[in-house]
Amino acid sequence: TSKPLRLSLLVCLAPRVSEHLALAGSCKNMAEGMMPPANESGFPSLAMFGGEVNEWLQSLVPRTLVTAQSSPRDGVVTGAEGFFTAEQSHVAITSRVQLGAQGPMLSANMSPMGLQTGIDGLVIPFLPVQLSAQAVFVPGLAGIMLQGMVPTPVGMVIGSANAMGQMSVEALTGLQPLPNHSVMLGAHAWGLPGLLGGVKTALQWDHVIMEGDQPTTGSSVVLACTAPFVSASGAPLADSARSVSLSVTHRTSAEHSLMASLDWPADGEAQMTAGGTRTLSDHTRLRGKWGTSGVLALALETAIDKSTVNLVAEVNARPGKPLAPKFGATISLSL
Repeated sequence: TSKPLRLSLLVCLAPRVSEHLALAGSCKNMAEGMMPPANESGFPSLAMFGGEVNEWLQSLVPRTLVTAQSSPRDGVVTGAEGFFTAEQSHVAITSRVQLGAQGPMLSANMSPMGLQTGIDGLVIPFLPVQLSAQAVFVPGLAGIMLQGMVPTPVGMVIGSANAMGQMSVEALTGLQPLPNHSVMLGAHAWGLPGLLGGVKTALQWDHVIMEGDQPTTGSSVVLACTAPFVSASGAPLADSARSVSLSVTHRTSAEHSLMASLDWPADGEAQMTAGGTRTLSDHTRLRGKWGTSGVLALALETAIDKSTVNLVAEVNARPGKPLAPKFGATISLSL
């Protein structure tokens, strides 16, 4: 059987609080007549690559995030979320309802910034198509994004476009050259009508040893390169603005792992961040990182029943510099 073509109709969609805030800012710029920057993609790019390293780095960011959710009955989930920083705060009420065991999912997110509604997994009879529609209405604006995902014999192709004129196409492919080894390659290009904004490519190699259904040891290496061809205004660049990143993950066991990330920006010095995760008990794990920028951060995560608490502390460890401590907590409650 052929896999279905999946289309998504999105209106200023942001699944996470921080992404919702960034997207609201983009919507505000559009309402004021400002075009989106041409030197960066307006869509998630190669999100499948480096997931473990990205999750490790995000868990060590000192911020205050509180989420709570409850499932009063099968197929119904309600909750609330709050995101707080020194510069801004955001509170939202969320709900999701699934229509039948295999039916589409309805969702709603209401906050002072606007209303987000959506439907996901809508199947059109007699056609191999799944539709998803999401909408965010902010004061004075509603934008539209259309996304299509098409399976091919060699991988997946994803095309996206929105009402601001931004477009992108992404191709993903992979293979398993040896047992326990896999390779994934992806490319993402973005632009505006008649203008190629840039290209991002990524290559990931994974080596995983499984014990039953659970990974025990293994390694992962991700190499990514981003090359914008124009400035934010769309003018051609006189010099290359290519940036490169390399991340490495090594799982010494099912409980412990080591990680490192190296970044070579287009301008400025190269930066390295190293650290890892260590499981202290069945419900507690410790994470840490240190970077050549001087940032030293530790995070202690504790799970209680279906809820988790992640406490983060960060200081500037450069000799002779102020410590400038920062603290944060991420609390996820399941009621």
